[in-house]
Amino acid sequence: MKLGIFTDSHYCNVERDKTRFHALSLQKIEEAMTAFRDAGVDAVLCLGDIIDIGKPKGREKEYLRQISDLIKSFALPFYFIPGNHDYGALRGEEFCKEFGTPDLPYFVDFPDVRLILLDAGYRKDGRRFDVAGNEWTDSNLPPFELRFLEKALAVDKKCVVCLHENVDTFLFNRHYLVKQHAEVRKILRRSGNVSLVLQGHYHKGADHTYTGIRFLSVAGMVEGKENRYCVMDI
Repeated sequence: MKLGIFTDSHYCNVERDKTRFHALSLQKIEEAMTAFRDAGVDAVLCLGDIIDIGKPKGREKEYLRQISDLIKSFALPFYFIPGNHDYGALRGEEFCKEFGTPDLPYFVDFPDVRLILLDAGYRKDGRRFDVAGNEWTDSNLPPFELRFLEKALAVDKKCVVCLHENVDTFLFNRHYLVKQHAEVRKILRRSGNVSLVLQGHYHKGADHTYTGIRFLSVAGMVEGKENRYCVMDI
C-alpha cells in the first residue's frame, strides 16, 4: 500500500506568525496532492490541524471549504483526524461532513493493511475539545477508544495506528503526549501486528523505533516556506 501523508497545515488568512506561514498552506496542499497523484498513492491521510483561526475570527468554514474543494478535485481516497486547532476552530462533525469521513475512531481496511484512526482530542474529564475548549496539553484517549483500539488490532494483517497527538516518549516536550501513552504502547506491543504509528502535532517531526514499532511524527506543513509531506510504502 502506498500512502500520501501531510499534517499541521494550519491554513487561515494569517500570512506569518513567527515560523509559521499559514496562508501558504493551501498552495502547499495542492503541491502535496499533485505529488500524491503522480506517485499513484492508494489513499491520502491528514493527521490534523488542517485549519486554524484567522484574523478576525469567523472565516474558518470558508478555509475548510477551500481545502475540501481542492482535495476533492484530485478524486483520491482521503482520511482525516481533527487536531486540537481544528477543534478550536469548528465542531468535529463539520469536518466529517465536509470530507465525507466517519466519526472517529474508525478503521479502513486495504488488502494487506488496516489503518486505525484515533481521536485524542479529549480532556481528562472525557469532554471533547470542541465542546469543552482546546486544552492541548491535556490530550486523552477515553476508555471507549482504548477498547476500540484493542478490538481493531485483533485482525490477521499489518496495522498502522494514526492519531494527531503523540504516544511515544522520545519527544523533548512531553506536553505533546497523550496522557495514556504508556497504556497505548502496551496495547500495541501486545497485539504483535503494529508496524507503524503515524502522528502529527509535533511540528519539528521525529522518527524513532521502539520495541519493533516505528513511531513517526510527520513534520508540520505550516513551518517555513518550504513544503513538508511524505509518500510511504507501507
